[in-house]
Amino acid sequence: MKSIKILLVVLVALAAMSSCQKEVLPTVNPQTMDDLKITPAFDWKTTADYDFTLKGTSTHVVQILSADGTVVYKKGLMMANVPYVVHLTLPSYVKDVSLRFFGQSVNVQLASKSISYNFN
Repeated sequence: MKSIKILLVVLVALAAMSSCQKEVLPTVNPQTMDDLKITPAFDWKTTADYDFTLKGTSTHVVQILSADGTVVYKKGLMMANVPYVVHLTLPSYVKDVSLRFFGQSVNVQLASKSISYNFN
C-alpha cells in the first residue's frame, strides 16, 4: 500500500513537470530603422531646455551645478543688480540643480522651463 502511494506521488509529480513549458515569444530582428515599430507617443528627446534668470546684490561668480556639485553646467560673472540670463540644455534625467553665488548654495528643482532666483 505504501509503495502504491509513492508510485502515485511520483507519477503525479512527473505529469506536473512535463506539463510545464517555457513560453517562447516571437523574436523581431529589424534590419533597418524603417522596420522598427515605435508608438507615436514615444519621446526621442533625451535633453531638456531651461532658461535661468539669476540676480544678486553684488558682483561675483555664479555657478549652476549638478545637485551633488560634481558637474559644473555653467559658470559666469554676475554683475550687481543685473539679471544673469543663461539658456542651458541639460539631460532629461536631471530633476534639480545647485546654484552657488558668493558663499551661498541653494538647490532648485527644475519644475518649469523658466527658472528665476534672487540671491540676497
